[in-house]
Amino acid sequence: MLTIHLLILLGLIEVAGSECVAVSCIDPSLGVLDYQSCLHILPLPCTSGSEVCGSDGVTYATRCHFAKAHCVSASITFAHNGPCVGMTSYTTLPTTSATTATTMKTTTSGHTSPLTTNSLLASTTQSISDILMEVFCHNLPSINCNTGFNVVCGSDGNLYPNECEFSKALCHSPGLKMMTEISSCVQS
Repeated sequence: MLTIHLLILLGLIEVAGSECVAVSCIDPSLGVLDYQSCLHILPLPCTSGSEVCGSDGVTYATRCHFAKAHCVSASITFAHNGPCVGMTSYTTLPTTSATTATTMKTTTSGHTSPLTTNSLLASTTQSISDILMEVFCHNLPSINCNTGFNVVCGSDGNLYPNECEFSKALCHSPGLKMMTEISSCVQS
């Protein structure tokens, strides 16, 4: 598996020409929409973009290369934009800022002393799902949605022939949600 990631990273092979274009290559722990995006991201040629650092300490040539690696191994997460520094493997996101919140209590002698201190993390990075959708949407003209017929109802009241077509609509309407009940889309 490491060899496949390395070859994808270096751009020495196109994933479409390897075993990783198959559904069996996609990490089964991915959610429905991420899984759907990965079905279409794996065969894409990754052409241009900026380097990103993965949580595995690997610098990926583009977000597309990173997305392919995540599709195969969901444990690889986004660390930050730009190359990884040295051989560092980030255990936390480096673009996270910490804010300390302290609750004060007044004692019977009239003095104020700290009671509790909590560290609140404010992440400034994109989620993996956002990155997958970004790569999917950036390559929209190349994505063929002939993946079968499994009608999906969108929160816009429209029926979509499958999850892929729903994902394409999501590129143009980011607030769109998949409805669990198809009856929500009954059209008159």
